[in-house]
Amino acid sequence: MDGGQGALALGEAVARAANEPSHFKFLYPLEMSIKEKIETVCREIYGADGVDYSELAEEKVKLYTKLGFDKLPLCMAKTI
Repeated sequence: MDGGQGALALGEAVARAANEPSHFKFLYPLEMSIKEKIETVCREIYGADGVDYSELAEEKVKLYTKLGFDKLPLCMAKTI
């Protein structure tokens, strides 16, 4: 409603929070394979007992591993 001025308090709160100590850690070691990371997130966050991969997903995992992206953290969202 107030444009940039309306976000000032939010920005200040985010800046204060960013300066606080953090105990952040990833759910998995970054050295895990892409599939191991996916399965860890699915099991630990979503309560899954396993993961099925489509043919396209298998191809993408291979491609991303070949490109060296396998050591990066994953960002996942569950959809229904």
